[in-house]
Amino acid sequence: MACSRDSPGRRPWTFAAWVCLCAAVIPHLVAGQAPAAKLFKLSSKISPKSCAYDSSHDRYITHKGRASGSKNGFLSAVSPDGQVVAEDFGFCDAEYRGLEVVGDLLYVNGADKVCVFNTDSKESLPSIGAEELAGASLGGMAHDFKSNFLWLTGADMMARVDLSQSPPVFVKTTGLVEKFQLHPNGVAVDPKNGDLLVSNAGGADGASLYTCRVAFEGTVNCQPVPATAKLGEAGDVNIGPDGAAYFMIADTNGKPLVHRLSVLRDAISTLEVAELKAACGLGIDSTRGVLLLPACSANQVVAVDPAAADFSPLAQQPLEAAQSARPRARALWELREGSRSLMGPGGMGAAPPPPAPPPPMVAQVAQTVAQLTVAQALATQATDAINSGTVQSLIDTLADAVASQPTEAPTEVGTETPTASPGTETPTA
Repeated sequence: MACSRDSPGRRPWTFAAWVCLCAAVIPHLVAGQAPAAKLFKLSSKISPKSCAYDSSHDRYITHKGRASGSKNGFLSAVSPDGQVVAEDFGFCDAEYRGLEVVGDLLYVNGADKVCVFNTDSKESLPSIGAEELAGASLGGMAHDFKSNFLWLTGADMMARVDLSQSPPVFVKTTGLVEKFQLHPNGVAVDPKNGDLLVSNAGGADGASLYTCRVAFEGTVNCQPVPATAKLGEAGDVNIGPDGAAYFMIADTNGKPLVHRLSVLRDAISTLEVAELKAACGLGIDSTRGVLLLPACSANQVVAVDPAAADFSPLAQQPLEAAQSARPRARALWELREGSRSLMGPGGMGAAPPPPAPPPPMVAQVAQTVAQLTVAQALATQATDAINSGTVQSLIDTLADAVASQPTEAPTEVGTETPTASPGTETPTA
């Protein structure tokens, strides 16, 4: 929602002119229901790439960039009804995105640092992380209100910034691509458990979203979300007021689709917003419960109400599709070991090895079952003998049965009868 126009030979757009450019509400549902999308039409020279909600002042903060013309990298504040509050009040590097409002402070991703502004006075404050984030190429930002940690993602990097410390303390983790096949892009904090949802710029071959859990000392463990297997390269990600996760992926024609991952993280649905031609960041207006979709290569921002929008369920991807996100060496190892177990020790087509003898417990149970079978047969014969009056025949039958039983010593359940080792003699009494 960046809000200015400044081109050679022309005067900047006035407040009234900008307001006239704001589009009317565009309904997507039947008459009488709340609209699903609201389009903010901006100057043709302005393309906002990030948008955040300032709940303390009930306004949107936008970061301009990625379009030809001036004012890239400048920050502006706009009210939810399109009124300009503060235009171009600050500047941070234009090529990077990601911003968060924490209290009365605004944090904005720069090239190798985080710019800081006061949201009340609009004053620019000293940046943080210039040393710790050198060469990080920042791309995502999220704030955990419970821990007061600011999370940053960059090229093969994730950083935790403890804002409770002065100066803020950085804990940086690298090597995510090699360890998890994760190319970090956007990041969001799940308010239920503090887990991180990280969008994957390499999602075309693996999962589009990862769940990352971080130990207190900073150790990171990331796992792919199976429901997002092979959906495509994901842009920014955020958690909506409903607890669902929202992220952007372009279809085969390059048109961005809003993807919704269910609260249980097991189902995907998509939404095509007709007014949205391109998308970059993804913000959340927590007061109104709407998604803020700034177009990084077009002069517009679209506010979408997910409760009123018609999301379409997406066919569930096979669970094994997410396994491609694991290291290739691990997958090859499992394939090799699996084929060995199928071939047997002698190779393909070899006869399988003889079955192993049953453990003592199994043998004891089998013997008991056999004895019970004999006892049942004897009981049947005894009943017949009594009914026919041939008692002597019954006695003879019982005597024969007792004589036929083996006289082995009893074996305790769960123990083995000792056997002699090869080459030794069994001692006799």
